[in-house]
Amino acid sequence: MAGAHGLYIYDELLIGEKILEKLTEQDITFVREKADLYFMQQGLSCGLTMLHSLSDYYNHPMSPQVYAAMNGVIENRDRRDQCGLYKGALMFIAILGTYYGWDRPRINAVTIDFAEKLEAYLGSLKCYELRGGKFQDGEPHDKCAPLTIKAISFTLEYLKNIKF
Repeated sequence: MAGAHGLYIYDELLIGEKILEKLTEQDITFVREKADLYFMQQGLSCGLTMLHSLSDYYNHPMSPQVYAAMNGVIENRDRRDQCGLYKGALMFIAILGTYYGWDRPRINAVTIDFAEKLEAYLGSLKCYELRGGKFQDGEPHDKCAPLTIKAISFTLEYLKNIKF
């Protein structure tokens, strides 16, 4: 069944990948629906889509300041250094870890481990490399839709392996 904006066509990015062994069909459907809602329908950036999706999944509301900070961190598109999906995931991991009482060394250790694993999974953490060049006027917003679904799914899988 295809989503309103066709994000379900990217099943080959999700189904059958060993990394998703802890995700249920319900989890995968959740990711697709949230990516469609936030990324495609609302036109949010990949980083904001990551934060909103994880916040919804864990029922852990974020303050407007967190979303504003994420927006400020990722909207410098001329530089395109680190991927917004990566930044959004790091922010959420640190916020959720803090909620569960993690100290700074634990947050640092987990986010470093996450970064290494995400980079191995995606092949890079650099927006320019993952996206394939600069943002262009008139370029379709959905260029990163498959990557968004893949990165959110990876992050959920990673978080399911952590003891809070």
